[in-house]
Amino acid sequence: MLFPKVRAISQRYTTPEELAGKEDTGVAASLILAHEGLTTSMSLEAGENITLGDPLYVSANKFYVADNIANFRVVAIATATTALGLICEGRTFGSVVLSGLSVGTPYFLGNLVIQNTPPVAGYVVCVGQAIRSDLLLVNIEDSILLS
Repeated sequence: MLFPKVRAISQRYTTPEELAGKEDTGVAASLILAHEGLTTSMSLEAGENITLGDPLYVSANKFYVADNIANFRVVAIATATTALGLICEGRTFGSVVLSGLSVGTPYFLGNLVIQNTPPVAGYVVCVGQAIRSDLLLVNIEDSILLS
């Protein structure tokens, strides 16, 4: 499971100051980095229309929306809605403001979306975990092929 102790931390502590010095140093460090805006992103031309929160992969130096079957090599989560041909920013690590997230729940690559349940076919890719109902901590893991 992604960040096994984040569920308890995210429910008890909401600021970097509250997280500092806690025993869950790896998770606390990731959350502090995300809360303080220490993130990594990449910007590329959008190869299609992209919506805030879309999982992204790269082809021909452009961002496209990933799926869990053929284009599963997720590199980032879209930080804004972007039209075809414009520059799109994708968060590779750190926080992305979204809505309707389930706190403490891991999020996975689905069919052109992120979802809070792993897919039953194709590839499983955990893309992050909700640390608030409006904040996804992006931490993209390796893909696993389901048989």
